[in-house]
Amino acid sequence: MCTQSLEVREQVGYLPEQVPLYPELRVREHLAFRAALKGLGRGLRGREIERVAELASLEGVLEKPVLALSRGYRQRVGIADALLAAPPLLVLDEPTVGLDPNQVQEMRAMLRGLGGAQTLILSSHILAEVEVLCDRVIVLSCGSVVADESVEEALQAGHVTVAWEGERERVQEVIAAAYRDVGHAGVPEGSRITQDEERVEAELLCPEGCEPRALLDALGRQSAGARLTVLRLDVGRRRLEERFARVTGALREELEEGART
Repeated sequence: MCTQSLEVREQVGYLPEQVPLYPELRVREHLAFRAALKGLGRGLRGREIERVAELASLEGVLEKPVLALSRGYRQRVGIADALLAAPPLLVLDEPTVGLDPNQVQEMRAMLRGLGGAQTLILSSHILAEVEVLCDRVIVLSCGSVVADESVEEALQAGHVTVAWEGERERVQEVIAAAYRDVGHAGVPEGSRITQDEERVEAELLCPEGCEPRALLDALGRQSAGARLTVLRLDVGRRRLEERFARVTGALREELEEGART
């Protein structure tokens, strides 16, 4: 149980998905009011407003009514609000929702420029945004943490791409043998094998716990043993959407299995 709720909240700057602003106030007035609520003394408020206005690129609209601002600038006011009093933790919930593509790019550039000693937690369903803005990703599903890893780890190759000169049946035998070599019975669902007149190509998923390089080595050994000519061996790079689908899908399967038993 938290026994120091107010003290904890003083350490957090928060931007909700729907930014609560006072439309009749000018931007400077709104920020001054919020700074007072956060306990900043009158002598400090002016300098603090100038600081957060610069970080959020609001210098040119400080004297404008909030009502007159575009959606993008209202989001910036919300971020400036969250930055007031320099809390060590910032929590931003869907900061680019409802923005046009140009505003999204501007917002991302602004968030990347925040830096400093603050920790930024970004809550978003736009996983492409997480890829470009975040260092670490935590995936929640059904109230549980199903992944907690660096973005680089999450984007590590989820598949390999191999092409052979030869018959499809022999290629399938080589693939099955390679998966056995890495301790996996059968080809993972989602892998694809295609064929044209000159080659057979496969996009093969890496089983959990199997490094792409290990699967490539196994495919190379099995291909050599079967005297199949390998035309291509590549490590693919997955998108964050693929990682999300895998970790959340695994939890759903576990819950469904538990419900059946």
